[in-house]
Formats: sequence, C-alpha cells, structure tokens
Amino acid sequence: MFMNSAPAKKHLTRSIEKPRDIVPSGTVSATDRGFLYGDGLFETIAVQSNCPLLLDLHLNRLADGCERLDIPIDVTKARKAVLKACTDVELGVVRVSLTRGQGGEGYRPPVNAHPNLIVSTRPWPNRFTANQEQGIETGLSDVQLSCQPLLAGLKHMNRLEQVMARLHSPKAWPEVIMTNASREVIEGSFSNIFLLDPKGELITPDLSSCGVSGVIRKTVINLANDERRPVVVRNVRISELLSATELFFTNSLIGVWPIRKFEGKIFAVNFAREMHAKLQSISAVIDA
Repeated sequence: MFMNSAPAKKHLTRSIEKPRDIVPSGTVSATDRGFLYGDGLFETIAVQSNCPLLLDLHLNRLADGCERLDIPIDVTKARKAVLKACTDVELGVVRVSLTRGQGGEGYRPPVNAHPNLIVSTRPWPNRFTANQEQGIETGLSDVQLSCQPLLAGLKHMNRLEQVMARLHSPKAWPEVIMTNASREVIEGSFSNIFLLDPKGELITPDLSSCGVSGVIRKTVINLANDERRPVVVRNVRISELLSATELFFTNSLIGVWPIRKFEGKIFAVNFAREMHAKLQSISAVIDA
C-alpha cells in the first residue's frame, strides 16, 4: 500500500525558474544549532504537478528522526508549508529542513527546544534522464562511513562524509559506492544500492549501523513484497557486487540509476529500468 497525494501522471517539461525559500523569520540565525552543529534533519522531495511525491513517507521519516533526536515537530505545520511551497511548481524539488533551533549550553541541547522549519524549492535537475536510461559508471569511495547505530537510517544534517566522498571521486562517476570500516557495502553518497544476484534474488545492504533509509528504498522493498519477491536485507561484501547480474542506485530524485559499469565489468540494466518504470506508474518518482 503506497500513500501519495500525486494526481494522474502528466508529461511536463517546464520547471521552476529560481529557488524560493520559506523561512519563519526570513533568515536563519548564525546561532541556530543546525548551522552550528548540524543538529537537525532534512528531506529532499520531488515535485510534479504541484504535488510533492511520496510526501507521507518523507514526513513519516522526518517525524521518526525527530522522535529519535528528541526534537519537537508539528507534522501538520510541516505538511502545510510543503504544500504551500509547491504551489505553481510543475516540476521541481522541495527541501524540508528542521533544526533544533537556538539555545543550549554548547553541544547540550536546550531543555525546551524551539525548532526552526525551513522549506525551499529549486529547479528540477534535467541531467537525470540520461542516467536513468543508459546507466552510469561508478566505483568505490575511499571515504568510509562511520558506525553509529544511534543515527543509522536518519537523514540528518551531518553530511561531511558524503561531501568528502564526492570531493575525492572522479567527475566521470555521477555517484559513488560507500562502505563502512569493515569494507561492507552500505550505500551511495546520496542514494541506496540494490543488487540482483545470479539466482534472481534482490538484495540491499543492512543499515542498522550507518546509512540513510531512503523512501525509494522502502518503496522498492514494498513493491517487491507485493510481487511476492521479498528483498533480502543483509550485510553485503564488495565481492558480491562483481558477482551480481545487475546493480542500481535509488533515491527520491533520481528514481533508479542502473549501474552499467563497475570495476571494469559491464552489467545488464533491464531489471533496473523495469523497476524505474514501476515507480513511475505509482507516481513515486518523476515521470517527465
């Protein structure tokens, strides 16, 4: 069962022309804990025909993160702010940032937090289409993800590991594969990863110690379950990537990017393309 407020699909090409922001006070204070410490969470949502795709899943993940970090959230207010920001956006991206606000003693948070909600929009990145259709070349990042179960799964504002991964990866790789200190595969720098093994088993790495639990990852898992093809969630070794028949990345903006080439091996892209089409059919990703 998928919860989504998107209308019937339309093929659209016009996007918003410039970013727009909704900030309660017009600016974000230099003493905001999100700015000072990365003390907050964010969601990046695709928008089509004025509708934020998979909004329920995004807000549920945001609320779950707030509960784990002990940050108050008014989900109704957040929903209204997102929908307002999406007015007249035929094709674009909305980012929802929620910080703990100001106050506290150094790293120690304030007893009564006053969160800051920032909603901003930006144009749709049209470069995604070719990667979806043709697949991409990728490789392993030398930057390893830290193990921290308290933050595992959350899309928190501390993204320096991902920044370093992108900084030190070849520009020819639109995305890069990241591992933990044990050299187990975790995810991409901004996406989740799936493997299709020679037996037809669909596998995605366990994220109980690090990584971001993406809404498209969850949607792919739900789709597979509905088709009686359960996704296996477990630790994945690097060697398994090379023995797979297909590899692909997922996230809310790219949908599915097939991995066409990794470590010199050429992979099939058929299953990944089919999965992207299924996501389009349920309005989970942009269809434009």
